[in-house]
Amino acid sequence: MSESKTSKIVVRVAASVITVGVLWLLSRIPGLLLWLGNIGSTFWSHLKGTSGLPNWGLYLLVLTAIYAAINLISRFKKPKGPKVTAYNQDTFLGLIWRWSYISGHPHNPWAFCPYCDTMLVYSEHVGHYRIKDETILTCETCNREMLRHEGDKNYLVNKIHRQIDRAIRTGEWKTKIESSTEQ
Repeated sequence: MSESKTSKIVVRVAASVITVGVLWLLSRIPGLLLWLGNIGSTFWSHLKGTSGLPNWGLYLLVLTAIYAAINLISRFKKPKGPKVTAYNQDTFLGLIWRWSYISGHPHNPWAFCPYCDTMLVYSEHVGHYRIKDETILTCETCNREMLRHEGDKNYLVNKIHRQIDRAIRTGEWKTKIESSTEQ
């Protein structure tokens, strides 16, 4: 188990022990449970009452307004760094790959020529007998083969998805974004 997972477990166990200890200490205060019960029943009867609107509806409106205000403030707050969606281009297998995002997840990566920036065209050669399938990416502008990769097109695209996912999970994408903005 990694050190960070172990430390998270230790913190959670310590928080649980402290919470139980505090609740036990509070139960030792004479009359505290009776007082909390009285406050709870008073609040419940207040919620069931009305004042133009039912009180529970009024509280619901107040909570909704607070939620909306927090969302509004968070939209105007400046982000502390680049978002992961800014990472939409990288070099894999000697080619430039670009993709978009749908719901925060990389979508539809495809290769571009490193010389003329043309979207590459693929062709698949299906192997027979002991010859393996392969995908060939070609630049129509440069008239040259840019990549010959084992497996079909779906395998190649999924391999690039795995590389993008690895860069996002490890945080490597941040250094790639910083290096591309410095150039």
